Amino acid sequence: MLNSLLAPARMLRLVEQQAVDGSAAYAPLDLLADVRKGVFSEVYGTTNTPVDAYRRNLQRAYVETLSSRVNGALAQSDDVRAFFRGELKTLDTDLAGNNARTTDRESVMHIQDLRVQIARALDPTVQAAAPARAGTDLDDEFDEFDVTKNSEWCWIDYAVLPRRVGGR
Repeated sequence: MLNSLLAPARMLRLVEQQAVDGSAAYAPLDLLADVRKGVFSEVYGTTNTPVDAYRRNLQRAYVETLSSRVNGALAQSDDVRAFFRGELKTLDTDLAGNNARTTDRESVMHIQDLRVQIARALDPTVQAAAPARAGTDLDDEFDEFDVTKNSEWCWIDYAVLPRRVGGR
């Protein structure tokens, strides 16, 4: 759901709609603020609410999604990247400030970890060193294979195979 809400194509459509309709349009920054406030309702709420395990996972996924839109394999090269970067900065400020109303130990540790992840996402030295596809052992392209040598395959055109050490 986060990938769908924060899809670059959706953001670009909102930018275009704002250009056409002006202030009557639902602005991309409004969408980002609404999603951020919904995902981090414990931070933006008025009560001291602990962040449960499911919400912590959702919040980590949110930060990871924005981070990948800023510098990962899905990094944007247009205005949308600036919007995602701005959201990360806003969230970091809000997590550091008085808006962080959670006081239980698990929630505090979670918020501290999120702030470290946000700092990494915004650090230009980390961005320059970030691999394009971290954590995967699959090639970027499908490896072809000869069906006559292995007739057990049901798809005869392509197979996804682990990366071979020492070249192809």
